[in-house]
This record gives sequence, structure tokens and C-alpha cells, in this order.
Amino acid sequence: MLVPVLENVYVNRISQAADGHLYIVTSDGLIEVAGKNRIPATVTAKQLGVPPDQVFEVHQGGDGTVWYGTHAGIRRQSHGLVSSLTPSHVGNTATNHIYEDTQGHIWAGTGIGLYLVSGARLENLDTLDLPRSIYVTESGDVWLGTNGNGLWHYKPRAIRVYTKRDGLPNDQPMALLARPNGQLFVGSNCGFSIFDGKRFRKYFEKDGLTNTCIWSLAQDSKENVWIGTYGGGLFKFTNGHFTQFSKADGLPDTVVTKIVVAHDDSLWIATLNGVSHMQGKQFHNYGRAEGLSSDHVLDVHEDGAHTIWVASQQGIDHLVGERFERLEAALAASDGLPSRFVEDGSGNLYVAGAPYGLSKLENGHLLKIFDNLNVNGMIELPGHQLWCTSRHGIYKFPVESITKRLTIPDSPLDYRWVNTSDGLLSSQTSVGSPNIVQTTDGKVWVATVKGLAELDVNKWPKATQNPIVFIPGITIEGIEVPVGQSLTLSPGAHRTEITMAAVDLDAPDTIRMQYRLEGVDSGWQNTTASRAAVYTTIPPGTHRFLVRSTNSDGIWGKSDFAYDVKQQAFLYERLWFRLLLAGLALLAISVLYLVRVNVLVNQARLVLGERMQERERIARDLHDTFFQGIQGLLLRFNTGTTQLRQDEPARAIFEEALQQSDGVMLEGRELVLDLRSPTRDTTDLSEALAEVALSLRGLRHVTFRSICNGSIQALHPIIFEEAYRIGKEALTNGFRHAEASEMETEINFDRNEFRLRIRDDGIGLDRTILGDGFREGHWGLPGMRERAAKIGGRLDIWSRTGLGTEIELRIPASVAYRSRRQPVRSRVAAFLRLG
Repeated sequence: MLVPVLENVYVNRISQAADGHLYIVTSDGLIEVAGKNRIPATVTAKQLGVPPDQVFEVHQGGDGTVWYGTHAGIRRQSHGLVSSLTPSHVGNTATNHIYEDTQGHIWAGTGIGLYLVSGARLENLDTLDLPRSIYVTESGDVWLGTNGNGLWHYKPRAIRVYTKRDGLPNDQPMALLARPNGQLFVGSNCGFSIFDGKRFRKYFEKDGLTNTCIWSLAQDSKENVWIGTYGGGLFKFTNGHFTQFSKADGLPDTVVTKIVVAHDDSLWIATLNGVSHMQGKQFHNYGRAEGLSSDHVLDVHEDGAHTIWVASQQGIDHLVGERFERLEAALAASDGLPSRFVEDGSGNLYVAGAPYGLSKLENGHLLKIFDNLNVNGMIELPGHQLWCTSRHGIYKFPVESITKRLTIPDSPLDYRWVNTSDGLLSSQTSVGSPNIVQTTDGKVWVATVKGLAELDVNKWPKATQNPIVFIPGITIEGIEVPVGQSLTLSPGAHRTEITMAAVDLDAPDTIRMQYRLEGVDSGWQNTTASRAAVYTTIPPGTHRFLVRSTNSDGIWGKSDFAYDVKQQAFLYERLWFRLLLAGLALLAISVLYLVRVNVLVNQARLVLGERMQERERIARDLHDTFFQGIQGLLLRFNTGTTQLRQDEPARAIFEEALQQSDGVMLEGRELVLDLRSPTRDTTDLSEALAEVALSLRGLRHVTFRSICNGSIQALHPIIFEEAYRIGKEALTNGFRHAEASEMETEINFDRNEFRLRIRDDGIGLDRTILGDGFREGHWGLPGMRERAAKIGGRLDIWSRTGLGTEIELRIPASVAYRSRRQPVRSRVAAFLRLG
């Protein structure tokens, strides 16, 4: 139910006081209401110094102070007193908005920009537009809505840069030294100064520092400050007075690039002509003669174990006794030039330089952490945070991230990059040593090439949430396409550009992103300034486009953003088509193989047939001509013998010769029969060899057995004859020479080949005979091999002294069997079978 409280007025603002009553800014002035009743105003417009209708905003802060935005500027009422803020030219400017953030800071939107209330003053934030709305995040970032000029983001600075305008000798500090009393010593390129928190006390040549090109600072236990210069040697600063040490005092060179105070309060000094160890006023110099890799020394360092390390143009050396030794395995030729040693609070030693970045030195080896960092200084702050300076800016590393990177090299490195967007005038830090220190108030100081940077790390903004990662746009061949839930590309090559974005209101310019297209990118890729991934060739298939990002503190998120990219394929690129082509190619190869096999089989059978015909021709010729002629001669010889007297001595000789000739003729007829197609059953090779073994038992008592495997098939006559003769020769040799007690034959009628094995348990063959293939004066083994080769077979012999001998004859089935029943593997094979 609506109840009228104020009538006939314009209400511009409503806010609530701590006690619950309302401040109402109207066209008639400021009105305060409690419940339904109007109450007297706490402060009148007259007290504010403006007409009633020129009060624009009222806000009561957490401390009870009431803030008024008026046409004449900002007013505040505390404990009954009203005051305006200075300076007057700002205080008198119309203030339309007053906002209090979560930390109690008061922000004022005025006619000439945004201001922050600081005590009794207003700090100008360099915003030139009239704010219409203000929002401050938990990290202190301010977002401004303007009148037609868009949305603005103000990032509060945790960095202040001191330059010559603030009292430095010049804008190029080189080396820094933090004193226990809170003082900061600054060595510049042309000057030396001491900062006490308010102002700089400067020293020049006239004060006794005859060379003001300072490269290094150090302090010993007696609070003496040591100054290394470029060209003036070494200086000691005590109680405002300078004492110089140069080459005349034993220093090897006037250019001092690094000073280290050792555990015994002695000094180790790096120069361009070697390293010097200063004890008292005595210098002990080290050069190439004392083991240094190079006299051009870039850095010297003493680690927690009191070992002295030297980085030079030729590598890394460490002191062993009174000589330096080179770490041969520390650097590869492509690693670059070591220029700086840095050590964390746990005693881990790091090596930095160009161009390989930052590496950990462990057991004589460099474990790479970060490429192209070129660190030239580092300190460790509470919370295990390493702050490193480099030519590209300042980096903040969590120690656990470095440990993880060394354990898992592919893991992304967490770090926060501090650069000009954070308030530095230049991202490049100076090369002096040290160039980064922390003073007793917790602030970090960094020497840059454009001033001395003060970092208030206690006020450093912290990430409050992970950014939201998404893909705002995609173009194909320069034409924008809808993003959708996934992307489908037509067949062919395209120039595809995928733009990535990460929304983070705290510090959007510190967000780092990486992407990877599975199946295309071998690893994670860093985004460029455009934050776009460009692909021209994507293989067919569905690929996941993964994106990951850091938060504003440089910590990588645990989850990845995934987006599917589907590349359609041409017909010839599709899997089923490629499988079909592969199948056809395999089929073609199989057909060619079958054709080739059948050609070889036919050739072999043709040769066997020709050999059979030749044998039959020879048999006919022997029977029809030679044996007939011999038979005629024998008949005439028999006739002549019968005409001799019975008591003639020659008759007995002739009759004996005639009897022997009958045996010769019988043997000749058997040879002729063997030359013709054998009458023996060609399926009965096992029985034929058994008969041979039975006939040989008179030579030696041997236990013989015959094994037959597979479906017995008829052999080609030539194959049968040659296999029989090979088997007969093997059995004969076994009975005569092997001294065996057991022998066996094994015949295998396999589908792909015919195999005959003959084995014994005799004394075996000598290695020489087995290697040469024959025994002197014996031709059994060569004959067996020749017979096997003639029929397209292979003869293998295995034998070891005392373990017997095994002979195997192998012949392809297509050659061995007279009529082989080949299984029909395919219609094509059946169609092309030639034999």
C-alpha cells in the first residue's frame, strides 16, 4: 500500500543515516524523514553555504561523518562542525556523487573528474570526465560511468617513482642499499644519495666521491658502505667521508661491477680484469692463471655454504681451495651468457642472464625455469614470494610455482609481471647490483632506467576471483561467423582466426592466456597482444580448442575453457574412403602376389614336365637303340661261346662274362624304368623310406620309426623321386656314419608346403663339415642340396657334436603336390588360379 510522505516535490537522491532516518534530496532542498514524519535537518543549506536546491548528494560514512555534495563543492559534518575540503579550486567545484568503498575511502565525483578524500585534501585521479556512477571493487579498482563517454577504469597505484624532481641526482639510479636504520642508499649513474623517507641527501665529486658512476653497493658488519664505480675503483663510505681504493692499492681494475661482503667480513670484488679478494687493505687477485674461465667477470657470489661463484663471459666457475674450477656441464653453447647469481631464502642458487632467462643451479647443472627473462636481481619476501628484476620489468614468482615447474616442465609458470601499466615509468631495470631491496617498513625499492620505484607490497592488489574466459569472435577468410556452441568448417583449407578474451575487473591488463588446438598444436601457445589464434590448415575431424588464463595475480586457473572445432573432410579425406583405398590396394597386392605365385608354380611345373619328358626320351633311346645293340652283341657273343670246345679254357671265362652281362642288362632295364614315370605310388614316400631303413639294418642295429602328419597327398613324380633319393642318402649316412641308436622320418603334408625331416641321435656332424657343406672325398651332402635346389626346395641341416643331426627338406605345396586342393579364399583368387 502506497502512502504519500512528501508531495509536490522532485526527489533526486535518497540515502540512509546510521540511526535509520533518511536523507532525501529534493527540488526544495534537503529533507530528513524518520518513519512517516519529517524531522528538523541536521545541517541547513545555509550552513553548507549554498541555496537549498544546490545540495545534490548526502552520505553518512562508517565513522559517522556526514558528507554533502553541493554546487559549491564537498562539505563534511563531524561532531556538529561543517567544513569544506581543500584545495579551494576543487572544493568549490560542484560535487554530484559521493561513494564509500569497502575500505572506508570516500570518493567524490565532481564537475572536473574523480577525487579521493585524503585527510583534509582531495587527491586528483586524472579523470577529466564528469562521473555519473561510481563502483569500487574489493581490490580498490574504481569503475566510472560517464555522461556519454563510456565506461572508465581507474587502477590505484601501489607504485611511486622518484626522479630528479623529487631530489635524486638524476633519473638513472643503478644500485641500492637498505640500511637497518631505515635509510636507503642510492648509487646513480652520476651521483650518490641517501633517502631518509622524506628527502634525498646528495653527494658528488666535491664531497670526496671522485667518481660518481656507481655500479655496486654493499655494507659490512661495521656499517661501512662500499661503493663500486665504473672507472674510479672502490670507495669506502664511513661517517660521511669517502676513502678510495684503486689499482695503485692492488685492485686489478678500476671498473668494479659487483661487491660481496663474505661471511668473514672480507670483500669479493668483481672487475673487468678478474676477481679480487680484499682482506683488510690487502688484495688477492684471481685471473685466468688461477683458473678463471675469463678475466671479464660479470658477477661474484658467496652462497650459504660459503662457496664463491663467478660468472664470466666464458661460463661459471667456483673456488676450490685457492683455484677456480669451471663447471663444464653447467652451460650448453646455446644457453647464452650467465650474468648474475641470485639466491633465495632457502639457499637455492639461481643463475640468470641473456638470453636463456632464469635457471636453478643444482649439482653442477642448470635446470631451466623461464626463457628470455634476463634477471639481474632478486629478493625473497615473506610468504615465499620471489621478486625479480629484469630488462622487461619486475616479476613476482611464488616459490612453489618454480618447484612445480622444475618437477613438471610442461606446467605453466605462475608469475605477476609488473610494468608501466602498474605505474613504472620504464619497465627496464638498471644493471647495478643490487638493484632491488626491501627497507625496514616493508616497501620494495627498484632501480630503473627512469627513476627509483617504490613498491608498497603491503597494499599490492590481490586477485579476488578467476577471470571469465570466452570466445567473443571468429572470422573465416576475414568474414565474421557466429561463435555458437561449436565451429564447423567446410572441407578445404581456411584462414580461421579465433579471438579469446578473459573478463577480470580487478586488473584486466595483467591477465595472461594460453591456447591449444588438440591435434594441431604440439603444446600450449602464448597469446599475442591481439589474443587471436590463427590456423590455416586443420586436419579433418573434431578438435578441442582449449584456453586457459591466469588471474590478476598471475596464478593459472585449474580448469580450461573448451570449444569444439570440427573440420569437415573431402571425400578422399574421410576415414571410410581411405580404408576402402587401403583395402583395394591390399586386394591389388594380393592379386599380384597370387598371379606371381601361379606364374612361378607353372614355371616350376613346366620345368618338371620338361625334365620328365627328357627322362622318357632318354629311356626310349636307351631301350630302342643302345640296349638293342648291346643285346645283339651279347647274342653273337653267346653263339661264339657255344662253338668252343667244352674243355677250352676261354669258354669258361666267356660263360662267366655272359652271366654277368645278364645282371648288367637287368640293372639297365631298371634304370630305364626309373627314368620313365615311376610305377611306385607317389603317396607312399613314408613306406618307401621305411623299406630303405629296413634294408640298411644289416649295417647297424638302429631303432627306426616313421611319422606322417596331415592329409597324405600324391607328390609330383619328380618331387617324389628326388625326395626319395634325398631321404635314402640321409638314411644311408645315418646308418653308416652317425653311430645312432634311434632314427626317424617325419613327413608333413601341410597346406602351404611339403616337409620331410630325418633325424638321428648319433654323434653329429663336425662344425667344419657343416660349415663347408661337404667332407673331403664324399659328395653326399652336396648332392642332396643340388637335388633340393633343382626342384625348388630348401634343404636345412642342424647338428651339434654328440647331439645328433636333423635334415629338413621343404618344398612349396604348389610345386610338390601333383594335384593340390587349394582352398578358395576369394572369387578373385579362384578366378586367377592358373594351375
